Amino acid sequence: MNRNRGRVTGAAGQLQALSRNIRFFNSGRNLSASAAHSL
Repeated sequence: MNRNRGRVTGAAGQLQALSRNIRFFNSGRNLSASAAHSL
């Protein structure tokens, strides 16, 4: 059971990092889009 919990928390950590990367990527894309608009 402890092993399963460790695997679940590891997957949750990976999911959190993935969502953080996606948010960072989206914000970067929005920044470049707004920069293109200001040009």
